[in-house]
Amino acid sequence: MTHVVLDGTLIESDRLAGVRDNGNDLWFSQKHKAFGGHVQFLAAPDGTPLWVSDVEPFHARSSPRNRH
Repeated sequence: MTHVVLDGTLIESDRLAGVRDNGNDLWFSQKHKAFGGHVQFLAAPDGTPLWVSDVEPFHARSSPRNRH
């Protein structure tokens, strides 16, 4: 395999529990004005799923571990 595809999507849901240190709701995205979580996945070039992450709060998608 010469390469893989890393992508992600936002999954909206009903309100979830959790608060950040600053008091804001952990699972609310100001950008999307919605509650939910983020899922990332790796796929082979033909689209075959190789790995799917656990659901994380919206803000977790900007984690430095995802930047290269």
